[in-house]
Amino acid sequence: MKDEWTNSAECEDKSKVEQYLALVETRVLKALSSDAVQQSCSTTLLLAFATVDALGKLTHPRAKAGVGERFQYFLDFMGTGYGERAEELWKLRNALVHNVINVESYLSSTDIEGWAHLQTLGGSGLIYVNTSLLSSDLKNAFGRVKDLLATDNSAAQRAAKRLKWIDNMPQAVRGEPIPTPPPQVQFVFASGTLSSRLLGRRRFLKSLDRRGRIGSANE
Repeated sequence: MKDEWTNSAECEDKSKVEQYLALVETRVLKALSSDAVQQSCSTTLLLAFATVDALGKLTHPRAKAGVGERFQYFLDFMGTGYGERAEELWKLRNALVHNVINVESYLSSTDIEGWAHLQTLGGSGLIYVNTSLLSSDLKNAFGRVKDLLATDNSAAQRAAKRLKWIDNMPQAVRGEPIPTPPPQVQFVFASGTLSSRLLGRRRFLKSLDRRGRIGSANE
């Protein structure tokens, strides 16, 4: 019975990891190949850096590693040049995510030559990023991650523990019925991120409600 349970658990873990990687591949990497995305350096970088965040969480040896540690750790999958520029790329990631402006690096147009990719230009200390090369290197790094998780059982088990299934059944909005209810949707995402923040917010709101600090909508 124990062997059967173990095999079943291993199959579940494998399915979770494969589904998550499939989502990254179809929802992000394919989008990075589209002309509409490639025409915007900021959009390309935001998608790429979000993917680095996600895959860094999946692959980092320590479950409690910080966001910056995970981000910079994954850059090594993308090649030596990225690891050497980890600090500058981390600053760029933060500048774009929090401000949606370029204050830490020069962003290249995707049709400019890539000879200066990740190089310091001028006396500002900022680096030049060719987003076309970045997208290509990210896709190659994703392939390395797939190979790692397919061949390294320890890495695959760590990744599976950081993912969880979510079943989502669409509900009527504002009392309006759904004419043709769609099927239940099941997807997988990294645990301890959005779900934990939402849960914490719900608990906070409930505690305020118990203290009488939140009124009803019709008050």
